[in-house]
Amino acid sequence: MISKFLVFYQNENSSSKKAKEFLESYGFEVQEAKDKLVAKATKFTFDITINKAPQVQVEAKEIGKNSPYKQEMNLCNACFEVRIENLDKALDEINTLMEIQGALQDASKGYLFLPWNDSLSEPYLD
Repeated sequence: MISKFLVFYQNENSSSKKAKEFLESYGFEVQEAKDKLVAKATKFTFDITINKAPQVQVEAKEIGKNSPYKQEMNLCNACFEVRIENLDKALDEINTLMEIQGALQDASKGYLFLPWNDSLSEPYLD
């Protein structure tokens, strides 16, 4: 089962280069591919795409509308889309999953959205 999580942020807060630097600082091996980053840790590979399409802002507003982060989510116009090949296995290795989520939040001051449980989390860093 392929799944994904999203990290919404304001475009000026991050870039592919910044995401790569933060992921590497968290211990991930990162390769740049066409229009995406591929992050590897232990036995997991994560495909990371930066999406800046107009639909991102619409989606961010929808996800944030009933949350404590409504105002902040209304400003988000970019997101990291992280594909997970096998969500069940990734959840068994929760530390690795949390590390990649944290690295991308730190790289963007972003809001983490987990579609599998409709969870929205604020950034760790200011």
